[in-house]
Amino acid sequence: MGKLFDAEGLPLTPSHAVKSGRRYRYYVSRHLVNGTVGESNANTGWRLPAREIERITADAITALISNPARLAEAARDSGIPADQIGELLSRVSADANADNVFHPNSSQITTKILNLAERVVLGTDQIEIMLDLSSMTRTPDTRITHSIPTCIRRRGVEMRLVLDGPDKGEAPANPDPRLIRCVVQAHAWLNDLKLGRVATLLDIARKEGVSDHQISQVLPLAFLAPDITEAILAGRQPPELTAETLIKRIDLPLHWDDQRALQGFS
Repeated sequence: MGKLFDAEGLPLTPSHAVKSGRRYRYYVSRHLVNGTVGESNANTGWRLPAREIERITADAITALISNPARLAEAARDSGIPADQIGELLSRVSADANADNVFHPNSSQITTKILNLAERVVLGTDQIEIMLDLSSMTRTPDTRITHSIPTCIRRRGVEMRLVLDGPDKGEAPANPDPRLIRCVVQAHAWLNDLKLGRVATLLDIARKEGVSDHQISQVLPLAFLAPDITEAILAGRQPPELTAETLIKRIDLPLHWDDQRALQGFS
């Protein structure tokens, strides 16, 4: 209610119909509900099965927050600074795993996922979902826009949305889970040091149950150039750039141009 809109910004209204004793829920354009159908809008408007659009939206949100590369790319496109994306990914992952939203098995979990949607805009070729992740990140105004391509099929006055696949001409992303995890950890540890949650690398090591040497190897990844960080989170780093090569075999330069040259980004 109040979150679903058409491309012109007009809200869709919840409605229902009873057929053979069964109740079917719909989201319907307002002019189709109140009877104000004229020549100009006789062939326009939406009448969507509610379960279908709710399922598509919930699946799209779940797929986004369960994929660090896709979430990082959406966060970057939504204007979130690169040095904050690692912390965002870490907190979203922790919150989602705590509630088991990656493997939903109840309507309560689905409701929580749908509650992340602040506004859903229906278009003829895509659905645009505006998410408020503040409840997961514990940070105010954490908003991300995510679009999924669709096409429309009509059956009488009823419409059905069909999800399109990814652009076949685009090279597929190849996210490296270990490398992404190291970058996320590095930013989270640096943030803990900045905020005074820990005082030394030894404190982090004790908290994580690893050696301070391991912390000192991973922490420099928090100082990667923003575009390198974004490429890693999006799974578009050079194939030879792995966690092992970046942590153990590369003496990371401080200058971003030197980093790009050394790691194959220039």
